[in-house]
Amino acid sequence: MAIPSHILSPDAQVTLLLCGVFGAKNEAVKPLPPKGFNEVAAWLREEKLRPGDLLTKKGEKRLSKAAGDSVILETALKLLKRGAALALAVEAWSQQGVWVLCRGDKAYPKRLRERLAAAAPPLLYGAGNPENLSKGGISVVGSRAASAQSLAFTRQLAMRAAGERVQIISGGAKGVDQEAMLTALNQGGSCVGILADSLTREALSKKYRTGLQEGRLTLISPVNPEAGFNTGVAMGRNRFIYCLGDAGVVIHATPKKGGTWQGAQDNLKKSWVPLLVWDGYALPDGNRALIKQGGTPLGEKIFDPDFKLHQLYKPNDDKEESSQPAADAIPEPATQNKTIESNPQAAPPDAPPPTQESTKTSPPDFWHDHVWPTLEPLLTTPLTSAEVAGNLDVAIGQVNKWLKRGVDEGKLHKINSPVRYHLASLAGKQGTLGFDEP
Repeated sequence: MAIPSHILSPDAQVTLLLCGVFGAKNEAVKPLPPKGFNEVAAWLREEKLRPGDLLTKKGEKRLSKAAGDSVILETALKLLKRGAALALAVEAWSQQGVWVLCRGDKAYPKRLRERLAAAAPPLLYGAGNPENLSKGGISVVGSRAASAQSLAFTRQLAMRAAGERVQIISGGAKGVDQEAMLTALNQGGSCVGILADSLTREALSKKYRTGLQEGRLTLISPVNPEAGFNTGVAMGRNRFIYCLGDAGVVIHATPKKGGTWQGAQDNLKKSWVPLLVWDGYALPDGNRALIKQGGTPLGEKIFDPDFKLHQLYKPNDDKEESSQPAADAIPEPATQNKTIESNPQAAPPDAPPPTQESTKTSPPDFWHDHVWPTLEPLLTTPLTSAEVAGNLDVAIGQVNKWLKRGVDEGKLHKINSPVRYHLASLAGKQGTLGFDEP
């Protein structure tokens, strides 16, 4: 189980700078939505640049020159100045077991890139085993208010999937989604959950702990890990559930209402995967309507002990798929630039190969390169951990870890009664700083 490094490639850094939300409550410039990012990607293709090139002086100069003719490019130029906030956010996420993939990373699931093209999310935040994103399986969707009969069938389907080593892909919401995921996990199966909100909270919840620790569960979200519930995101994530699987099973749908219905309509229109519909006792009206529109009824075969779930679809592992360029793939320039690849394992397939200069450069250290330079000017006067957290808009638990590391490395001095921190190099300079040392 290879967990993506929190040391990001230049392309991933730029994608995060342009699209990421870092928790600041008063950000003057709002991150780009996917449509805005796609506009920047289109400009990069025209200029024969990679996203990571914007971290160089030459790339920044070219963007600055073009920004005068485009509001989006002008916004991008401002967002690229958020390096310190990016470093603090990524460090905090990594401490909570959260990793980040951008659309150009090799580990980003091919199914999303190929089936959704430019509609694939520029960023995926995740926890757990990222290798599960390539395994496919059965995408299970259904209402939060599913009937008892629907939930009973969900449990039978999930138990069967676990026994046949078929992965369950669902949305993590109460009702059908959680019933499918938790049943599969309790039976030793594997799952992918696409969350609409609160990734960091769910990644720490008791119900998912064992699955995450054993590498049988992956939780991902297209939005900031701390984001709260948003109806639009919850509705839209159903297309990700379908596109990561090999077949979709609708357990309980309400006609013309809710994410389950809309997701099934999108799948019927786009033909991402075969659409299978439960047609058992007390059949929901939405299920009946989907079957009339072209969904395939599951019938009684699912209860036949000789029947195998793989007969419902043709498994298609990402490793066997043809290699296609990402929707926002940038052509390799004729003259290779010398941006340093900080995480070669996550490099997109069409990225320029590392230059001799880059292969000799050690990977950056987020603490020494970004976190400490941000803390140092802040702590020229004694501050409490709460004051530091407020200034940086970072969780106080994360700040306490950084302050402890600063003390352990001799960079910071701790004052007692009340507990405050300041630069060790200034310790004892009472007349200059205006405070008494203990």
